[in-house]
Amino acid sequence: MLKDRRLLLSLALSALFGLKANECRAETISMTLSVTGAGAALVLDGLAGVTPGATSYDVAGNAGPGNYPGTGAFTAINAYLAANGSIYQLTSLSGNSNFPGSPLPANLTVTGELHAVATGGTIAGLTLTETEHGFTNPPPGSQGTLTSSSSGNFTNANPGTGHEVNSTIGTPTTSTPSYTVLSTATTVNPGVNTGPRSVAVGSVPTLYTLTNIITWGVSAPGLNKPPTGAADVVDQFGVTAQVGVVPEPASLVVFLTGMPLPLAVVFLMRRRRGIAAR
Repeated sequence: MLKDRRLLLSLALSALFGLKANECRAETISMTLSVTGAGAALVLDGLAGVTPGATSYDVAGNAGPGNYPGTGAFTAINAYLAANGSIYQLTSLSGNSNFPGSPLPANLTVTGELHAVATGGTIAGLTLTETEHGFTNPPPGSQGTLTSSSSGNFTNANPGTGHEVNSTIGTPTTSTPSYTVLSTATTVNPGVNTGPRSVAVGSVPTLYTLTNIITWGVSAPGLNKPPTGAADVVDQFGVTAQVGVVPEPASLVVFLTGMPLPLAVVFLMRRRRGIAAR
């Protein structure tokens, strides 16, 4: 009985105040690349020059026109793309998060620059996936909202070409609707964006996972391959998944301010259980 009371108190305090970073087991951001129709995806985490961390994901090296496949980690990344017939080469890539999260909100972000190159193959389908496990904030059982947002900055891209995005939480996953960021002209432009997109999270999972998925040429048009001798077609992209808590009604906040802390804790826990059971 004493053990059960201690467990309830621990869960209740976590639900009210969240867990401190130094009380959480550190996880690391992970990324994979997959060329449509190729075999196994390329896991970037173990490549030389890639440094996965709990709040950052660093990819060392550089690549670009006249310097493909590039240096550092980009040597292996772009060699994988070329060997599998992709029209693309990556010239920058990074990730970050505020692990283990925050009610205001938790976030996971990936940014980079993708080039369609004249010397590339013929396959325009590519998927980049960024994942991090073990988030603890917003606290488990909270009502939340998952929002996915993306940006693009296009150069030489035909109108209507670009990338498609969705973000997910948990396993099994709750996903935002997919949306696109597509170029509007061959001149430099930020594209037309059908995001951000959101989905309600009835009960935030325990030690939850956030994932960003960005695709080119899979279910929406990818970048156009430039003709021989022409300049690269470029997409400077970014994707962010955010999980925030749905605010408690103002009347409930007023009610709780006059309630002793132990009773307020029990009230909130019972209320969240009732919401999760609906």
